[in-house]
Amino acid sequence: RISDFGTSGLRGADTCEVGTDWSRLIKESGTSNKDSSSGGSFGIGKFASYALSQLRCVFFSSLDDRGTSSSFGVAKLVTFEKDGEQTTGTGYLSENERNIAIPHQLDIPGAIRREPGQEGTDIYIVAPKLDDDFTLQTIFNVLSNFMVSIWKDKLIVQVEAITVSRDSLASAVALVESHLDQQASKVVEYHDLLTNKSGSTIEVAFDPTSSEKAQDYAKEFGYGLGECRLFIKGGEQLDRKIMRTRASGMTLFAKGNISSSIQFTGILMIEGEAMNRDFRKMESPSHDSWDPGRTKKPKWAKKNVQMLDRWMKSVVLEKLAKPMEDE
Repeated sequence: RISDFGTSGLRGADTCEVGTDWSRLIKESGTSNKDSSSGGSFGIGKFASYALSQLRCVFFSSLDDRGTSSSFGVAKLVTFEKDGEQTTGTGYLSENERNIAIPHQLDIPGAIRREPGQEGTDIYIVAPKLDDDFTLQTIFNVLSNFMVSIWKDKLIVQVEAITVSRDSLASAVALVESHLDQQASKVVEYHDLLTNKSGSTIEVAFDPTSSEKAQDYAKEFGYGLGECRLFIKGGEQLDRKIMRTRASGMTLFAKGNISSSIQFTGILMIEGEAMNRDFRKMESPSHDSWDPGRTKKPKWAKKNVQMLDRWMKSVVLEKLAKPMEDE
């Protein structure tokens, strides 16, 4: 069972109309309707639940913030050959032949019952493929993909009996480091960077008046004070890359070509509404690159990325470059 709390639940289960939260999660493909600060933008991640099920079968149960209870089941059957023909199909556990939501929460052994004040959604994965180190690997993946979200106290994840939150972040990082060693090196590095554990973190908020590069960037795109924050630190054997995140805190991607002479690592947090809106339009479906060609103004978007990189490079050089006599 995968459950969320503190959310609105699956609104729209009472009508099941196209475009509602219920329809986008359960019936539609490749659709999303989120604001500029949201992480998911393409409606692709929802299929992960089916990939985890050996039967590709998932049940949904929800209580929304308007008091509507609902449940539904979907089996995306695997293609197989029968009498020389390939067969496939999707099966539904629904209220009737119109394949609409069942107007109550899921009623199977072990299902939880949500009461008012516990709004949210439960996803039940049938016959999941779980490895022996499922708990440890899940915690590692949570830290790898949502470290900033947890550090900002926007997200708390409980895996079995282990809770990963802002307060328990250090112990969760220590857990994966002790078991996964080198595999967890970036998680450890980013945690050190955010918490300034080593005392070497430098935090710089975007300020149009701080430098010529910042002034040019702000003038070109209208970004004001605090649209983004950059966390950097120098040190031996660091990757010379800056990892990007937007307002949700979800890890996007790390990119180099900042400096070939300075050893450092960093995290860029895009937090302002304007910058979030502009860079969200460029984000690839896999959230691992910015592609100006996805926008209606590719030249404008490409220049935006270039000027952001130049500003980050100027900060790295200003804060971490050593004077020649020190060398």
